[in-house]
Amino acid sequence: MLPAKIFMIALRHSFDSHDRKYLAELMQNFPVTHPISLDAAIERIKDFCNSQLPAEDFAEALKKLPPKVVESFFQAIPEELHKQLFDGILSNAGEYRKATDPNKVPTICMTLLSLRIKHMSARR
Repeated sequence: MLPAKIFMIALRHSFDSHDRKYLAELMQNFPVTHPISLDAAIERIKDFCNSQLPAEDFAEALKKLPPKVVESFFQAIPEELHKQLFDGILSNAGEYRKATDPNKVPTICMTLLSLRIKHMSARR
């Protein structure tokens, strides 16, 4: 297990109307026992993001770790980050989606993946 501080990644994001709508849908589809409002959820996410290590400090912390630890860290990032971001907001915080879950892949993720693939293809 890595020190908790290592999981603190600098995230910067503003919530536009599409993001708000999508988060609201996720909160309906993955409700928690004690739900909070959409605005409270967004504030909690922003607070989490604003409390993270700056990217430079994050990179410096990684340099001090053995390669095997860094490798295992990067394998754990998706679940751990999702868990920390959405704990108390979504009931599936820290879990991978099932094929049967609603809203499986957001359009923005597919668009970014598509752009990344095109960029990688262009470099070859």
